[in-house]
Amino acid sequence: MLKKHGIKYTLEYYRIHELIVFALVMMGIATYFIFTIESYMSAYINDKQQILIRLIIIGAFCRVYFKHVYTTIRSQTYRKLTGRSYGYDHSKYKRSFNELVDYFKDADPYKINTEKLEAVSWKNAEGVILGKTKDGKLFNIPSSKDGRSYMAFGLPSSGKTASIIIPTCLRFGAKHPLDKNNKETDGSVFCIDLKGDIYKATSAYRNIKRFNLMDDWENSCHYNPFSGIEKLDIDARCNFIENIGFNIVSKATGGDGKYFSDTAQDFFNGIALYMLGKDINTSFPDVIKAILYGNPVDWIKRVVADGCEESKRRLQSKYGENEKNLSGAYALLSQSCRKFASEKLFFLLGNEPEYDYISVQSMEDGNDVYLQLKQSEICNYSALLSMIVQGFLNDFLIREENQKAGRLSDGSLRPQLMVLDEFAQLTNLEYDCVKTAFMTLRSRNVSILCALQSRSSISEMFHSEDACKSLIDCVTTFAFLSIQEVETRKWASELIGTRKVLKTGNNLNNEANGTQGTGSSAQEAEEPIFHPADFGNLIDKNTGKDEIIIYSQGKYLKANKQYYFKD
Repeated sequence: MLKKHGIKYTLEYYRIHELIVFALVMMGIATYFIFTIESYMSAYINDKQQILIRLIIIGAFCRVYFKHVYTTIRSQTYRKLTGRSYGYDHSKYKRSFNELVDYFKDADPYKINTEKLEAVSWKNAEGVILGKTKDGKLFNIPSSKDGRSYMAFGLPSSGKTASIIIPTCLRFGAKHPLDKNNKETDGSVFCIDLKGDIYKATSAYRNIKRFNLMDDWENSCHYNPFSGIEKLDIDARCNFIENIGFNIVSKATGGDGKYFSDTAQDFFNGIALYMLGKDINTSFPDVIKAILYGNPVDWIKRVVADGCEESKRRLQSKYGENEKNLSGAYALLSQSCRKFASEKLFFLLGNEPEYDYISVQSMEDGNDVYLQLKQSEICNYSALLSMIVQGFLNDFLIREENQKAGRLSDGSLRPQLMVLDEFAQLTNLEYDCVKTAFMTLRSRNVSILCALQSRSSISEMFHSEDACKSLIDCVTTFAFLSIQEVETRKWASELIGTRKVLKTGNNLNNEANGTQGTGSSAQEAEEPIFHPADFGNLIDKNTGKDEIIIYSQGKYLKANKQYYFKD
């Protein structure tokens, strides 16, 4: 330990300072005892007896002291070797120090070694803040030259926002202590901010651009879904529009539903490409209005008559098709587009140059980007949020081609973090885009933090258990705050794994005189590190503090939640 951690850490770990203080206290007490006894008995004892009394008292106190030293060093050595309490294990299992060490030194190999963690305030740390150990050490994952993927599972009001998202939004990329007078960072955050609580907690410390869908939307930054489309070649432009079309009309599965959703997407893509072919400065609201004020037959005729080649590829084959079917698909498209048809969104989603816009470049330039909306409206704005999130993900996927990408002093890409609260509600995200982002954004130094309630919600989101497994396989760190859904509990328990334990039991022994005696035994066994039911109520029974289970890169840690309003 001395070579690995240095003399300071070794002295602190073995509590040498405490032992020295204890020695001084014991010396003082022993001296007092000797002085008191000699003052009362000086008339009755000779010099030899006086020396003997001193030796007895000093010997007794030395025995107490060295026993305490031995017990302390043994306990700390045992904790270092096994990560457990010797006093508890010895009293429960009735085995010697060496026997317990031999058994428990590799009994829990998946537990995170907390010796490497530091006892620092989260306000002075950097990166993703996840929790604090029982002995006050912070568990955080600093940003680096590579991104990571995180998932935080917890019920509403379980502390996902207060204990993970807000501390992380405050400290990601921050190389200096929390300071209102210094907002410069080496990393940026994209965050879905429900209710505006995150902005209230972070705005004094970070440079933030807000896309605000709440009451103050007239002063919000804008977002242009068609930003940069004029610079794309025709093939890239088609892919660009098709990505937006998927966000507007989510793909159905099987039968008539698939026909109508596919046809509705063809209508959107064809109409948008037609209008952009006529005027490359066409805005997203222009396309929405044109769809809502048009009809399927007239649009097909217009595209066939003078549309660009790309728009014809999507709509010309529908010329002469059953009008009832076309009307059904167009009705689905219109219904989807009406979610974007409001004074607020026409204002915020345009392309007028006089306004300030959020974009990936905003983050590259050193700003955070927040999407703000009321929690009660997340279903209404799911398609819009999906479109913006997917737009940012797609731009990050080509980050290395961006000559204006933010870079640090060493030339590496500026760390970026996407915080997707209520991830499972972004039902209009295209799975292929999300999968590609999870698999490849790491190399672009873009991290993703998804907050959700259960694993099953991912399967429901993408209508596929295989899709869920594929995303889970890309996640480097999980945080479990509370889980109620049974299947997710079972999965979390199996994910973290098992450990060796000693199980004690009582047994009856037949004595030689015909009587029966009782005895205890300890048998080796293997059990889950956490049983499924453990995830339902994560509270420390001794302290009453809220707990969190962290599973990162194959190892776990049970810690306390680190709320942003506490040190």
